[in-house]
Amino acid sequence: MKKGLIYGGGAVVVIVVIAVALVIFRAGDVIKAVVEELGPQMTKSEVTLEKVDLSLSSGEANLSGLLIGNPESFKTPHVFKLDNISVKIDIGSIGEDTIVIKEISINAPDVIAEFGKFTFNPLKSSESIQ
Repeated sequence: MKKGLIYGGGAVVVIVVIAVALVIFRAGDVIKAVVEELGPQMTKSEVTLEKVDLSLSSGEANLSGLLIGNPESFKTPHVFKLDNISVKIDIGSIGEDTIVIKEISINAPDVIAEFGKFTFNPLKSSESIQ
C-alpha cells in the first residue's frame, strides 16, 4: 500500500512537471493556434499568424506575420497586416494590481480602410483613392 502511494505520487509529480514544461516551451504554438482558430470566428475573415516567440522568464513576446483579411464583400485583400509586434513586461509586476509594460514595438503596420467606393491605405496614399 505504501509503495503504491509513493509510485502514484511520483507519477503525479512527473505528469505535472511534463505539463508545465509543455506550457513553457510550447506556449507560442498554443497562442498561434488559438489566434488562427478564434480570429476567423470573431472577424468572419481570414486570420493568420506566422510565428509567436514567447519567453515567460524574461517577459518578452514577439508576434510575426499577423494578417486579418476582409470578408468576401470587400474589395481589398486585408484590413490589417503586421510584420512584427514585440512587447516587454516587468515580470515582477505580474500578480500586482498594475502590470508594467516596459516596451511595445510595432513594425510595418499595413491598414486599409474601405468605405464603399473609397479605399484608403496610408502607406500608398497616392494609389488609394479609387
